[in-house]
Amino acid sequence: MKIRLVFFLLLITMIVLLFITSSKAQLVMTVNSLADDQYAYAWDDPATPEDESIDGICGDELGRCTIRAAIDESNNMSQSLNLFFSVSGLIDLTDVLYLVDGTTILGNNQVEISGDNCFDVGNDCQISQIRFNGVTFTAITVNGDNNTIGASNIFINNYIAVDVWGNSNSIGANRFGVDENGNPGPNNLSILVTGNSNSIDLNTICNSMMGISIAEGELNEISRNNIGTNSAGTLGLGNVLGIAIDGSGSNLIGGETINEKNVISGNSVAGISIGGVPPDNYSVSNGVWSNIIGLDPTQSYAVPNGNGVVITNGARIEFLGRNIIAGNSLSGVHIFGQDDETKTYGHTIAENKIGVNSNNVIFPNGMAGISIQGNVEDVTIGTNLSGMHLPNIIVGNQNWGISAISDFGYNPSKIQYRKNNIYQNSSANVFMSTQVNNGLLPPYSLSFNNNTIAGIHDVPGALIDIYKANINEFSPSAYEWLGSTTVGSNGVFSYEITNPSIEAVSLTATDNNGNTSGFAFLELITDVEKENDEIPERFSLDQNYPNPFNPSTKISFSIPTEEFVSLKVFNSLGEEAAELINETKSTGNYSVSFDASNLSSGIYFYKITAGNFMELKKMMLIK
Repeated sequence: MKIRLVFFLLLITMIVLLFITSSKAQLVMTVNSLADDQYAYAWDDPATPEDESIDGICGDELGRCTIRAAIDESNNMSQSLNLFFSVSGLIDLTDVLYLVDGTTILGNNQVEISGDNCFDVGNDCQISQIRFNGVTFTAITVNGDNNTIGASNIFINNYIAVDVWGNSNSIGANRFGVDENGNPGPNNLSILVTGNSNSIDLNTICNSMMGISIAEGELNEISRNNIGTNSAGTLGLGNVLGIAIDGSGSNLIGGETINEKNVISGNSVAGISIGGVPPDNYSVSNGVWSNIIGLDPTQSYAVPNGNGVVITNGARIEFLGRNIIAGNSLSGVHIFGQDDETKTYGHTIAENKIGVNSNNVIFPNGMAGISIQGNVEDVTIGTNLSGMHLPNIIVGNQNWGISAISDFGYNPSKIQYRKNNIYQNSSANVFMSTQVNNGLLPPYSLSFNNNTIAGIHDVPGALIDIYKANINEFSPSAYEWLGSTTVGSNGVFSYEITNPSIEAVSLTATDNNGNTSGFAFLELITDVEKENDEIPERFSLDQNYPNPFNPSTKISFSIPTEEFVSLKVFNSLGEEAAELINETKSTGNYSVSFDASNLSSGIYFYKITAGNFMELKKMMLIK
């Protein structure tokens, strides 16, 4: 019984002590001196019996309340501090200051701090309204959790402005690399994060070698920031790299709604770079959502990044959705791998506008909308074979809308693009190197009769997607996804066109592994169509149009009497490449469409024989 009573009393005592400790009042002090020298510590007067270094009254040996004396007293008493300033000017720290958990420092926008290292922060602290200028190493190191860095701090000319090792911290509403008047003050690195679940929100981050770097940690969120420009969309404020994720997973850049967007524009190398540090770390499952990448905040003019988004170096399963990616100097999205170690795979690009703003006004990316290069596998652009994800709008880019290129000795594979709107890209809407996607060819031997498209593909079971195309656009285009059909076991497919106003279509084939071919193109005229009922006076073979062509062209001819007609295409070696007509034709003027989707670029010849008439002409296929 006595043992139980003793245990009970000890438990009560511990609870009371815990309550007393947790209910300690926060110290409140006001700094009245800018000094940080050998006298600036909390001081105990040896002439008195009291210990003034723990009496809760800020004072150093010279009677001043310096920032070091205040924080030193807080540490001596193990009590948090609420610190204000009655002075204005520069405090040049001689050494780092360690904050007791729960401390608040409010600079009232009147104090500037420099030194080698400034603050080392534990848990539940807040630092706001201070200018950090010219710090040799790190202005604020956040080792603990649940701290708030902001609002209205200014970080200029520092090596590292904020280094976050802890979790669930907030860095919000600060200026990095630019002061309140817009004057530049480049940091080497503005925000470095290695912890988890931290929030970076409502900051302006400019003029740094690197705006935000996230390494090792995960579940961090970056939202509502201006990175590389300001809220006015000013040019010339860019970082070298806006955001770099290296060896970190499940981070979110932006958010599900446009209200959570970042404006990531004006950064010279890239707006966002996602890569790993293989073989030790890989960036996995990061999301880039609803951002403006390459334009000003109002989407009225270009503020170019180099590349908009770069994915490389072993990054895996990254998702880009609902972004505006336009106006960048190079590619909107650039994905590449250089060797086996840096192979990158599993990415999804869906519901973005690439090359246009939210109102579909064209702001071209300078190289390509999406470029894929080297050791890259399994990239979904738009809707996948399971019907997941919404398509992209990829319009108006220089060179290519989508390009997939063999490089570094590797061929990209399982590059799947479906249901996207892809048109008015200057060189080609889609360009695929010959060996990309295991050399999968587009559909071929296309014809249109009785409102039905028919064709052949070498992979039975492949999915054929049909798109409305512009008959006057040089490169096959995709203005609207019309539907899909499947290649039969005999290699033949068909699809009915129900809209009589459609003049041309583009077609792709996607196999069961997720490889999509380049575009095939077909004008919706009968395979051999009588052009008019006028009786020609002589035999003739016209020059094909267009010429050069890619991949389809039209060949017209006339016969004044009923004859057996042979029309064949030969390559430059004289080998037969296609037979277009081999039958008797009545008197008239005819056109035949020739689709060369399955042929390589080069010079070809087409030859007609009709009775005693024979003629040969040259044409050029350019892909």
